[in-house]
Order: sequence, then C-alpha cells, then structure tokens
Amino acid sequence: MTVKILLDPVLTATDPSRCSTYYQFHTFVESTLAARDDVFFYWLLPDWVAPEHRAWLPQDPRVRYFDIAQHKDRTKEYVTLRDAMDLKIAFNGELWDFDVMLTVRAGLIPLLKMVMTSPKQVSHAWTKEVWLIEEMPMLKFKKTVAVLHPDVHELYTLAGYLAAERVYVMSYHEKPKIIETARNYLAPSQVRALHDKIKAVVPVQLKDFRLKDPSFFYRPGGKQKFCIAYVGRLATSDANLDKVYAAMTNAWVLRGDTVRLLVLTVSTGGAAQPPEHVEIQRAPREEFWRIAREDMHLLVIMHSESQFSLSLTEPLMFGVPAVVVRATWSVAMLGPDYPFFVQGEGEAYAMMKCFYEDYAGMYERFVHWHESFFKPVFTERFASDLIYGVLGQEVERFDRGMLQQFRERMPGRARNDIVDAVLGAVAGLDEFVLFDVLDALSKGRVLRSLGVKLKLEDRDYRGLVWATAWNDYRVMLKAFHGWEDASTTVGHLRRVAA
Repeated sequence: MTVKILLDPVLTATDPSRCSTYYQFHTFVESTLAARDDVFFYWLLPDWVAPEHRAWLPQDPRVRYFDIAQHKDRTKEYVTLRDAMDLKIAFNGELWDFDVMLTVRAGLIPLLKMVMTSPKQVSHAWTKEVWLIEEMPMLKFKKTVAVLHPDVHELYTLAGYLAAERVYVMSYHEKPKIIETARNYLAPSQVRALHDKIKAVVPVQLKDFRLKDPSFFYRPGGKQKFCIAYVGRLATSDANLDKVYAAMTNAWVLRGDTVRLLVLTVSTGGAAQPPEHVEIQRAPREEFWRIAREDMHLLVIMHSESQFSLSLTEPLMFGVPAVVVRATWSVAMLGPDYPFFVQGEGEAYAMMKCFYEDYAGMYERFVHWHESFFKPVFTERFASDLIYGVLGQEVERFDRGMLQQFRERMPGRARNDIVDAVLGAVAGLDEFVLFDVLDALSKGRVLRSLGVKLKLEDRDYRGLVWATAWNDYRVMLKAFHGWEDASTTVGHLRRVAA
C-alpha cells in the first residue's frame, strides 16, 4: 500500500547541509525513495532558508516542502507550538492525511498527538503515529543542554517519550540515563513501557575497518613528525578544547619541531580557535581520510558529553588510536576496557608521551582492542542499529499492519453515507482528490453540510467535537475499497493496481 510521512526536523544552521539533524532526515528520505516507490513525504522547512541552500534537499515528486516559521534557537523551538504548526498537522488542518510524524520535539509530542487526533477518533487514534529522533534530551543529566525549569522540564520530556510510538537516541549511554531519570517521576509500569520503546541507534554506517600501515608509524628521527590531532567543531563548550590545546601544547613545548599539532574541522568560526602553533585545516572528505591513514598518529578527544561521534569513529576506523577522556558517553561507546582513557589534560599529555617514545609498542595495545572489541561490536551496531535501517523497518511495519488492524478492529467502518457518496461519485475514475469530490457533492446538495468544513479556516471557529476527522475517510477507502495514496497532494488517491 502507501504511507505518508510528515518530517519535522529543527534546523540548527543557516545551511541545511551543515545541520546534523537535516543530514539524518535527508539520508532517511533518500534511502526510502531508493528502496520503495509507495512512500510520500511532507517536509516542514523554515521559511528563512535561502534558495541556494534548498537545492541540497532531496528533489523528487514524492517529497513536498512546506514553509513554516521557525526560530533559530533550537531550545525555543522545542517548547513552542505555533499556530502555523497547529494548522498544518491538525486532524482538520492543511496536511490531515499523513500517517506518521517524524519529529525531534520530544516534550511537545503529547500536544502534537492531541492536535492531530479528533475527539471522534479515540477508539482508533493508533491510525497515526509519532516517531521521535532524540538528539538533545532536555534532562538534567545533559549538562550542556538548557533545562528551563528542571523538575517540570524533565516531566515534560518524559511525557513526550511516553506519548511517542518510537524513540531513538543517538548514544548508547543516554537510554540508561533516561530510565534512571524516569524512576524519579514515573510508576514502575511506565518506566518499563519507556524502556521498551527507546532504542539506541547510530547515524552512519561504516564498513572499512583497517589498521595503520606500519610504514606510517611515528619513528623518532624519521622524516615524519609526530602528528597529534583534534577532529570536530570548534564552537561546542562540551568539547573542552582548552584542555585539548593545553595537552597538545605541552607536547609541542617539550618535543619541539618533532611534533605537528593539527585541528581538522568544518567550523568556519567559533570562540575556541586553536593557538597559533596549531595547524588548522578544513579538508574535504577524501583528504581527511588520507590524513587519517597517513599523517595522523594520535587523536585527542576530551568531550564531557557526546552522542555518537563520527569525529572519533572515523579515525578509529582508519586505525588511528585516540586519547579519550573517561566519561559515561565514552565508556558506553568504546567499552570499559579501552586502553587509552584519561582523566584530564595531565594524563592526556602523559599518554601522548608514551606514544611518542614507543609508538609501535603502544599501537599493539590498540590493535588488541580494535580486533577484540571495536570491529565486532561496531560491525553489529552498524548492522542492527543504523537509524535509516531501523526507520525503514518501522515504515514496513506500519504499512503492513495499520490497515490490516483497521479492518480487523473496525469492520463497522467499512461504509457510511459519506464514503458511499464518494464511491458513487468516483465510480468511473482511476484517481481523485477527496476534497474536490466532497466539494462537488456539497454543491450538488448531496453532502451540503460538509461544504463549509472544507475551508482551512474552519478549524479556527468550529468546536473540536463538531469538526470532521478527514483522515478517517481516507483510511476507510484504503482499508476496504481498493484505494491508495497517489501523490503529495493532500487527499489524492488512486485505485490499487490489479
């Protein structure tokens, strides 16, 4: 059959191609379009995105963009439901025929679900679902996230998780922390329900595990300098770049010109710029990979908080050992026995010294971890927890199950006066737009009372209990009468091919 998905990312950069959330949504859409021809997308896009930046977004007839007001402060967007959003997603709003909403606004989900559901649909509210990609848990354990009113905000966030059908977190340490928080507020049965619906996922799939060729090992007195690198953004406070730069500088001061300090970043600005003696590069992907394979001897990562870190994972995939601060996120990612954990900049420098003095010997420890933990564990994670594969399975589940569930649980909804009138009006057609047919029927006095309800402004003055839940008719036509979605035009249906 067919599925319509409403995409609600929150843009965190002027250019969508530089926003990690948009990259994930972009990849999900592209992979879905390549795999299936029966999924359609509505994409809510900030009205301030420039035309030259929109060109990066998926361009396909099965994807339709809708401009919407959006604040550039992500925290504000996470706690704001605008009238324009209400009018888009409501059961009698502009985009009434979507099946699934994929959003990042955790705490707003209870309100979003109530807006998209009519009082007449309480027995079958499950015909629409909300899936959450949780990139920024607004809970107290996230020290770098703004929590506006701690206890209230935690309840707000947890209620969102409970209301969503699926919750995907971007780090293996966040689910245990969320469950720990939930125990402070929720009954055991709700904590169990929360545990079952949260899944840790990874945003990328990498396959090329390799170790560094010995010809690129650092050797004292050789032609190649000992390259200590940091990879990542320069504008994030949780990166603790002051500690990274301090440890790097100590190595440079004591070892002089035998040491090369390197920062690789996509940031074009940021307050935490490196000192003058640190080289900075904004290398394209292929050059970054070459640097990791051939030039980079040691990576330094001191983040106090992180999700799945591609800046750490990719160098590890290329066989670059990393000095990493021991933290909840890093232990969950690299395992408790990772051999190069440190507590601070002093230990980081000491570890750098060990690599400088005996690179081959230290690298043997890295090889053991790489082969015993990193390769098998991350191979499994990439296979089972890749967000795009997981979402693809959920699309298949919904497509396969919702209409069948509707047939089994709601057989009395196979027909009513409106559905019969529509079927009569489209008897000789292969496709139609529901509102066009209803409008014609109302003008012909067959369904006269529905005419005024077809106007979008009807939502703002008619009481909810009297408003019409348009998606019910779409679902009835799809479940019982051989119709399916035809395009990104709202309410456009076609006959299912024989």
